[in-house]
Amino acid sequence: MIKILKNSLLIPLAFLFSNTTLAQYSLKPSATFIHNTFYDALDYDGIIIKNESSADLNLEWEFISMDTISGCNFDMCASSECYIGIPAFGSFPAIAAGDTGFLFMHFWAGNVIGTSTAKVYIYEPSNPDNGDTLTFVLNVTGPNSIKKHDKEPPFYFYPNPATDFINIDTPLNQKYSVSVFNALGQRIIHKPAQTGNSLISIEHLEQGYYFLAFEDENNNIYTQKLIKSSRKN
Repeated sequence: MIKILKNSLLIPLAFLFSNTTLAQYSLKPSATFIHNTFYDALDYDGIIIKNESSADLNLEWEFISMDTISGCNFDMCASSECYIGIPAFGSFPAIAAGDTGFLFMHFWAGNVIGTSTAKVYIYEPSNPDNGDTLTFVLNVTGPNSIKKHDKEPPFYFYPNPATDFINIDTPLNQKYSVSVFNALGQRIIHKPAQTGNSLISIEHLEQGYYFLAFEDENNNIYTQKLIKSSRKN
């Protein structure tokens, strides 16, 4: 996206009479984040935004583009706020002087080799034409040679979205464990040593999205996205 600054000839004069100090920030590792992964992986990583100024940093974003191959997707987190997909626009929580925020992605990989990209423009509302385009690149390189498992997970769960409970069905005649992770990758539910079908309560979880990890006796891990919906009145 190319942004054109209107009335550029008036900028020097405007700055002479302006008392506004634009906050300074740095991006780590850079404005482009490249993530390499295997088939069917779910990873969480991205770009750190450090406020280098002595004032609070207020940033907004605008979605630019997403180009994905089959089975791949991006879900965005703007510091503590996480979303399904990438919203068209929004605001970051304020970043205090010297503190850090971030723009991370949940990288959802399918089982096709290729590259997917997503671009988001971040800027200060007081100076929207002087922002940065953050680019996220997801390279799916092939199957994981360390942990091989079937393309189809050996379990399924329902309903999804869910409000109170999820049912897990599996044909496996072996022990397995189930965990539920939140958008920040923190495990919030764990049920070890299950056999057969099971029921998990999620009524205490906040509305949003999570992912469910199923681990069999051979330490193969399968993940599926879980959406927690609100109860209808």
